[in-house]
Amino acid sequence: MIQTEKEYKAILHRIEKLLQNPDNIENTEAPDYIELNLSSDLVADYERAEEHYSTILYLCNKLKACTNKLT
Repeated sequence: MIQTEKEYKAILHRIEKLLQNPDNIENTEAPDYIELNLSSDLVADYERAEEHYSTILYLCNKLKACTNKLT
């Protein structure tokens, strides 16, 4: 699991390097094929979590603003 922005950026950089070799994308026997796929899954999970967090934060701020207007 990616826990920090620093880890996220490091994994993105690694993915970019892995994508430079077409074998890593198409050849399931390539040594880095599994690493590329697992890293991609980690990044996708992190980005989904960040989207949910942003949505929740936005809704909480809206609720706060509405509550402040009522008091």
